[in-house]
Amino acid sequence: PQMMVIDTLGKKSGIIGRSGEGPGEYRLVTALLQLGSDTLLAFDMMRRKGILFGLDGSSRGERDFPTVGSLPIAPTILGVLNDGTTIHRGDGLSPKPEAGGDPNSYQLPLPIVALIPGGARYDTLFMVKGIEMYSSTISAGGQTAAIPRQIGFGKVPQLAVGPEAIWFTPSDKFEIHRRSTGGALLDVIRLDLPTREVTDADKAEFKRVLTEALGRVRSMAPAEIIDGEIKKLDETKFAKHFPAVGQMQVDPTGALWANIGSSPLDSTTTWAIFDPTGALQGRVTLPKGGLFAVGKDRLVIRREDPATGLVRLEVWGFTR
Repeated sequence: PQMMVIDTLGKKSGIIGRSGEGPGEYRLVTALLQLGSDTLLAFDMMRRKGILFGLDGSSRGERDFPTVGSLPIAPTILGVLNDGTTIHRGDGLSPKPEAGGDPNSYQLPLPIVALIPGGARYDTLFMVKGIEMYSSTISAGGQTAAIPRQIGFGKVPQLAVGPEAIWFTPSDKFEIHRRSTGGALLDVIRLDLPTREVTDADKAEFKRVLTEALGRVRSMAPAEIIDGEIKKLDETKFAKHFPAVGQMQVDPTGALWANIGSSPLDSTTTWAIFDPTGALQGRVTLPKGGLFAVGKDRLVIRREDPATGLVRLEVWGFTR
């Protein structure tokens, strides 16, 4: 893995750190966050550390992130507050629902937790429902194990962390909760937007994309597992409607960008933008792709070439 610095024109201008196990090195960075005005925190999931760098790439130490329960990894990091406190989500991975739950559609409790700089344990801020899953299995070497699988286009709770607020949506309806950095509910934003029905064409596209993704990692796993996972796609359970909110992002001004749920076959995506108090500012339509980052006057879209699977980052300017 490698972290590169890309300038505002989209050109590579430098490299931050290097791969490895030593101080200031990383194995698997799953999030890159800004601390204050001049420090970056690279969250290394494998080493369970936050590696600190200056904007010039200089090393500024490390932060440890403790594990929770029996899982060997730290909870997924969502963002960082002005005082350096990090916010995390602790997704459950049980292959079965809670007692009395439906194995064909269930959501485990999802704790949203905080860790102060140098802290040894996480403090729970609030609880919500997690990703919508169903009970399934995986087979390899003549053995079968129970695992959960995500329902296609099912409920995926979205969270975004700003400097002064934590935003949450259950995703199945356009309802966004604005919470204080301590987890207290401040207000609820609702837009009367209908959710779109999932079609057979959407399901076929879902399976096609995952089949290609699995094919690209054949060299990284036994063929038996890859072939079994591709076959399992035929058993995928799908939601009847797309989520109302597909993604959320907080920009440097504290405004929230919320993606209005759409089909993978659409050529564009639509975003509703709310100011830091939750007031609707307007909407923006962007080319198809994931919103990778938003600045004050530029945004970065992550797009994938369907023919090659290669990912490119596009920089777009905008006027508020």
